[in-house]
Amino acid sequence: MPEITAKGREVVVRGPTRSAVGQALETRCASMLSGWRLHRSSWPLLSHNRPYIIQTRIDKGNEGSVVILGGENKQGIPLQWGPSEEGGLRLPVLGGFASELSGAVFDVTDRLRLTERPRILYLGTYQDGAGLTTFLKAVRSLVSSQGEVIFLDGSAYRAQLAPVVGHMGLAQRAIFAPTLAPAEREALYQSADLIVYADQKPGQLFGLLDAYAAGLPAMVADTPVSRQMVGYPALLTDPAKPEIWAEGIQELLENHRLREQLVARAWEFVMPHRLPQVFEGWRQAIEEFSGGTLQAEKGAL
Repeated sequence: MPEITAKGREVVVRGPTRSAVGQALETRCASMLSGWRLHRSSWPLLSHNRPYIIQTRIDKGNEGSVVILGGENKQGIPLQWGPSEEGGLRLPVLGGFASELSGAVFDVTDRLRLTERPRILYLGTYQDGAGLTTFLKAVRSLVSSQGEVIFLDGSAYRAQLAPVVGHMGLAQRAIFAPTLAPAEREALYQSADLIVYADQKPGQLFGLLDAYAAGLPAMVADTPVSRQMVGYPALLTDPAKPEIWAEGIQELLENHRLREQLVARAWEFVMPHRLPQVFEGWRQAIEEFSGGTLQAEKGAL
């Protein structure tokens, strides 16, 4: 875990970075891959005839790659994001495409004791001090008298962030959420007004897929990686100009036409990331690599 310290109104992060995209791929694709069998007796390279992921990464100027290994043979296959028609693999989106609120929304708002609006979510790696500082300064005036700021997966960082949050006058407005189950997270996205990714590090960008599927507008730091991965449905904002973030957040909260446009783009973006589409893409890629035929067991999808 990186070390987070507060210096006045700035957040400073030290320590090694760790990408979560590989863990997300393994978690989200585990049930799908475990239910597949490769049928080709002359190619007994995959352990137990099952394909599996051995390496994932997000490159500095690339969207990332997956390496599928069979014995000594390996092949890198690029990860693709959104409606791109190029060949590659995709990460499945969690949850569904909600059109109305459900009882789960009440449950998660009750659990986190959420009572006010606007409800602004922070998604990030907690390894980018500049991103955290930009976000806190941007929302300070917007929720000074009413509203809530929710740090997703932030409970582990509460002790380190509490001093700077208090120094900015947000102690009564900040909620450090624990890690939520997929259904709870989807319900939280349905109940929120906006999600913000101010980091310049890409480690948690894939999490925006789930926010897009829930119809939640997003504001994202404009970097080459964020443009490539998740930029099309988001309001991209210059990370070198923190003073404009508050204006952008205000615009997204008040401009209903802009919100509707972003939501429409988001649904288009995540359609190829639904499990049936992901399932087919992975099947084709593995069969092309192996020369074999995959058969999915009942319940694998």
